[in-house]
Amino acid sequence: MRKLLFAGLLAFAAVPLVYGVAFATPVVGMPTITTFLRSTLAEPVHFNEDRIKFQTKGAADVISQKITWNAGDGSGWHTHPGVVLVSVDSGVLNYQTSDCVIRQYRRGESFVESGMEAARVVPSSSASTVYITYVVPQGAAAREDAPAPSCAG
Repeated sequence: MRKLLFAGLLAFAAVPLVYGVAFATPVVGMPTITTFLRSTLAEPVHFNEDRIKFQTKGAADVISQKITWNAGDGSGWHTHPGVVLVSVDSGVLNYQTSDCVIRQYRRGESFVESGMEAARVVPSSSASTVYITYVVPQGAAAREDAPAPSCAG
């Protein structure tokens, strides 16, 4: 009886692991990711100047990265806690949101990702480079793999 109970508990505990492996959509290809710095805003911030508002309710980490995508690479479906500012330095990126709308961003353009809405990035037919600033809760991962939305096929 103990063995049966243990086997049942083990199978139940494995469900999240299997779900994560079966349905997550990780990074495709070999993008080059350079993390310049991860630092902490130790105190809450409340800033409202010149029509720009920025607020944290506790300590937050600020992460600066450069990502170079090769043709054929892709971010996979993912989410971010907090706010992510993305600036395109070269190439063209196709940014797809969970409603499966695709927007293109070119050199000199920026976009924002925020909240837990799944999105993915796929460069155009050539390499693309972006600079990213993440503002996330202190200690949080900057990115989480996510399942593809139903409209993604």
